Amino acid sequence: NEEGDLSFADAHFLWVRAARRWIGPPRGQREDRRAFVAPRSCGKSTWWFLILPMWAGAHLHTRFAAAFADSGGMAELHLATFKAEQANNAMLRADFKDFCEPMRRHTGRTVADNQNMLHTRSGFTFVAKGIDSTSLGMKMGEVRPTLIIFDDCEPPEATYSPFQRDKRLSTIENAILPLSELAWVVLV
Repeated sequence: NEEGDLSFADAHFLWVRAARRWIGPPRGQREDRRAFVAPRSCGKSTWWFLILPMWAGAHLHTRFAAAFADSGGMAELHLATFKAEQANNAMLRADFKDFCEPMRRHTGRTVADNQNMLHTRSGFTFVAKGIDSTSLGMKMGEVRPTLIIFDDCEPPEATYSPFQRDKRLSTIENAILPLSELAWVVLV
């Protein structure tokens, strides 16, 4: 609002309604693919890389989220924020202990808890990658992504040619979307 207080906007309610569709399995191939556009500073990355995947993962509405950003560094920063919330949010830890703890092997080492991947004791996996990184065949065991998120997957216009745009679109269409025809897909 004009005073600078944070508040919910219509877009936030729209995003929550879209995410509620993740309750239960997808109904069919390529059925739920959505794109959202909103101005800077309205929380797109916070909602789509943190709040909504965390809710869906904690309740196991999705078991495998794959999130992509323009660069690997940007995606890894989003995942680091996600992990920090799991580690430091006392209420989340109290209500969803297994979701907040990494899955461990019989040796005590984590199954996957690194800069670009998290696998929790509850069975939730979150992978965060740069859009141009290798993603073909991505799966955890036999589970393929059930949620694919694209956030700011294009660089600033000043450094982005039509050739690069076409190459990026080809990567999305031919390498990432085929990871799972049944996945919910969100492009922000």
